[in-house]
Amino acid sequence: MISRAEYDQVREMHVLQKRGPVAIKFLKKYKKSLTGVEKEIFSYLETESKKHPDLKLQELLQLRFPAAEKTLIRQQSLVLDKINLVGRDLQRNEYLELRNLVNSSFDKIFEPNPQPEDRFRKKDFQIQLENLQIKDQKLKSKLLKIAKTLPTSSSSVNAFIVKYSQPYKIKYVDGELIKTVRDSEELGLRLISPALATDEHIHAHKLYRKEEQELLKNNKNGKTFKVTILTSAFINNRKGDMPIDEFINKCAYNIPENVQNHINKLTKVAYVWMKKGRIEDSAKLVDYIYVLKNEFSKRSKIINIDTFELEKIEPEIRQAYQKHIDKMQTKKTKKAKKEPTKSSKRPDNADNSHGETYTTTDGKRMENRKQQRHKSRFSN
Repeated sequence: MISRAEYDQVREMHVLQKRGPVAIKFLKKYKKSLTGVEKEIFSYLETESKKHPDLKLQELLQLRFPAAEKTLIRQQSLVLDKINLVGRDLQRNEYLELRNLVNSSFDKIFEPNPQPEDRFRKKDFQIQLENLQIKDQKLKSKLLKIAKTLPTSSSSVNAFIVKYSQPYKIKYVDGELIKTVRDSEELGLRLISPALATDEHIHAHKLYRKEEQELLKNNKNGKTFKVTILTSAFINNRKGDMPIDEFINKCAYNIPENVQNHINKLTKVAYVWMKKGRIEDSAKLVDYIYVLKNEFSKRSKIINIDTFELEKIEPEIRQAYQKHIDKMQTKKTKKAKKEPTKSSKRPDNADNSHGETYTTTDGKRMENRKQQRHKSRFSN
């Protein structure tokens, strides 16, 4: 995973705006963090940068645009054709409205060289489909499920190439079209952004809310304890608001194994912190690991965290923490009992006021240097 601070640093350096070979060399250290579409796009850019060393990342991507667009059109057409076929079971007036939506989408897909704002967009299509007045909700749900299979830049290499080859991206703010330039830097950051470290709630938000409502109904405190675990933005987005076990069953990755590996790494970090004198941080991390274990035990029937390694080092960490607390308490007690000390200044200066002169104990008249103004020895 990549930390937010590291990601921001990459953005501030603007190294991704340089020639392809330079940008690729910089991105190589994140290669192991790339998955799926991003990994395939990086491999393509890495290969092409050797053939075209003077081109930037986006220019290299645009070399593959014509072929990618044709493949994307075929992929989109297959999904729209399937929607057409399923829609034949609708009432006639509903089917005609669906046909109009599908046909207008086909027009956008097959439009030659459209501007970004005129291109077919999956999100817009889904919203329009959702807004259709269809009485048979079961059939409507089936149509929406099919629409979800339309390719996107996160699921399709071809959709990715088409999207990030565009000269600009669009956004509507208060009905006004805003255009923002797309460039090589945006492309490079997009490749590594799924590897960004994020906090993911183990329990789904909708289930948290349900728990809170149950507590309120029973006249108890209406707050539940939310526990998060560090994961990548890719996994965070994939999980969404799914219960953890449902996500595990749908995900291609071995989530239970990855969680255990994460716990093992945290255990090692806790021990290293203790050895380096970060006693409080080490003890807090131990507590957090047990919180994770309890949360997964409560929320999942699949994940069973093993804390055997933690249990071996925990006594040493707890003992070090107790010594640290005792030491801090002793210092605090001594400081509270300590009486204010007298001034260490010479008694000759006891009568030193803030006047221009003062008299010492032996009767001498002295100038008060606190009131004198001195010219800088470095002045001209």
